[in-house]
Amino acid sequence: MFQQHVTRRPVRSAVKVTRQALNRALDAAEPKLESAAVELEDLTRDAYKNLRKASLSKLDDLKDGYGKLEKRVRKQLPPIARSRKAARVVLASAGVLALAFVLFRK
Repeated sequence: MFQQHVTRRPVRSAVKVTRQALNRALDAAEPKLESAAVELEDLTRDAYKNLRKASLSKLDDLKDGYGKLEKRVRKQLPPIARSRKAARVVLASAGVLALAFVLFRK
């Protein structure tokens, strides 16, 4: 009914023409793609810098808030709680003095 006969030569020439057209299109688009990639990299770098700057400022604000809370809590603690830290320092220094006494005694 229908003839399903295709010769090799027209197929090869069609593939060759298609490859040439594709290579020309890629060669024409390459500079535009490179410039677009450079612009995208610049935009990404700027966005990263802005995001980092904003995050660091928020972190500083958060640290300041914790510092204020810590000061408030320290003021509200009874003097005994504050003196516990001093007691630890005194005990540690007494231990060091005892060890030094024992070592230098020999």
